Amino acid sequence: MLRVHSIPFSANVDRVALAAGLKGLQIEWIEHPYEERSAVVAVSGQSLVPVVEYEGAVICDSPVILRWLDDLAPEPRLWPDDDDVLRARVDVFVEWFNGVWKGPPNALEALWQAGKKESDEARALAAQFAAWTPWFEGLLAHGGPYLFGERLTAADVVAWPFLRYASWPEGSLPYVFEHVLQEVCGVREQPRLMAWIERLEELPRA
Repeated sequence: MLRVHSIPFSANVDRVALAAGLKGLQIEWIEHPYEERSAVVAVSGQSLVPVVEYEGAVICDSPVILRWLDDLAPEPRLWPDDDDVLRARVDVFVEWFNGVWKGPPNALEALWQAGKKESDEARALAAQFAAWTPWFEGLLAHGGPYLFGERLTAADVVAWPFLRYASWPEGSLPYVFEHVLQEVCGVREQPRLMAWIERLEELPRA
């Protein structure tokens, strides 16, 4: 069985829970307090979650874990192996979401914690971040249930937990990062995106 180290309300952990649930994998969850991660460091040499332990291997970083799960339990595949174009689109989306989309909310979290929520820098970042949300709505305009059509892919698994928390009422979670998502992202004004969030909510999670 997979052992996964987690903290409460982690979107990165939720990615692994969704992927494992889709693949029918069972997980032994080891939950740690948000503020105390020494046990995570002892296992993995770093403090970020999720961290997977499996048959002596230790795997960190949720996108890396998702690719590893695709090899461990290939069905259903998160990265299609029978459609090179779709696979490339999924690769580009995952890289963009992790490397670009998450940048502004991470920077805003730091600014808000430093008391600079109303600064020009924070306002510019918020505007940039909010401008990207309609892109997800556009991806769903094809009428299919998932971001790239009829097939659920890693794109859905990577994005859903973050956009899900952004759709919750403001202040409903205890951490500043989620407050940024809820206040700035503007997910609740996008009907197709909200329907997609609710649709994925019904899928199994480990």
